[in-house]
Amino acid sequence: MVHALLGSFLARVTKANHKLPPRPSGFPIIGNLLELGEKPHKSLAKLAKIHGPIMSLKLGQITTVVVSSAQMAKEGF
Repeated sequence: MVHALLGSFLARVTKANHKLPPRPSGFPIIGNLLELGEKPHKSLAKLAKIHGPIMSLKLGQITTVVVSSAQMAKEGF
């Protein structure tokens, strides 16, 4: 029973993540908070060069979509 519940949970989480933009791997619980560092704007610019102008980040337990390109932001609205 535990195996079935765990499998169902993992399938749901995996399916939900396929709809999100790419993101850097993070740590359990804190996600990508450490990657932001003291100058988040510079860290986000570096991450955008790697993951593209639209990416997702886990800030603690909250998943956030970051749009770092004005053109992409205009296209989104």
